[in-house]
Amino acid sequence: MKKLILAGHFSPSTFTRYLHRAELGQPLWGPRGKPCAVTADADMVKAILQTQWSGQRHRMPGTAAAKAELHLSESVLQTYRNEIREELNRGMAQSLISVKYC
Repeated sequence: MKKLILAGHFSPSTFTRYLHRAELGQPLWGPRGKPCAVTADADMVKAILQTQWSGQRHRMPGTAAAKAELHLSESVLQTYRNEIREELNRGMAQSLISVKYC
């Protein structure tokens, strides 16, 4: 076995990992890099953020908990916040503007 490790230029841990994978019938190596992270659906994230919105125009408190729960980056979460804030503020502004005079 030592000759195989030296001939393949592998470390012993890599060689034993390949042996284990061969015994399980798995491919010896896969694509390089980290596996793709599973992210939450955009509609689900927006629904969670809308439930946490307290009506403030410039702040959305409570989104740090959503960030930790959904494993989102800060930039992705900020884009969702901005979209929701625009939608909700647009509706609020339209309701303030539509004044009917008698």
